[in-house]
Amino acid sequence: MQQDFFGVGVLSRALEIVGGPSALGERVRVPAREINEWLTFRKPIPWQASLILAEIIVPSLLERIFRCRVLRY
Repeated sequence: MQQDFFGVGVLSRALEIVGGPSALGERVRVPAREINEWLTFRKPIPWQASLILAEIIVPSLLERIFRCRVLRY
């Protein structure tokens, strides 16, 4: 199986934002053990879950971009 380092990076950031595997599992509607299988490359991250992960991390990325832009001006 090909390892998806980008997807696991996104997953790791989403875990930080929501507060861990249990909280993320609730958002994605999968058991926390499934999240751990994604993190260890035992199972691929389903595309449906990837969309939810993007919804979780994009607001924090936009906030960081906005803060950097405001500080520059």
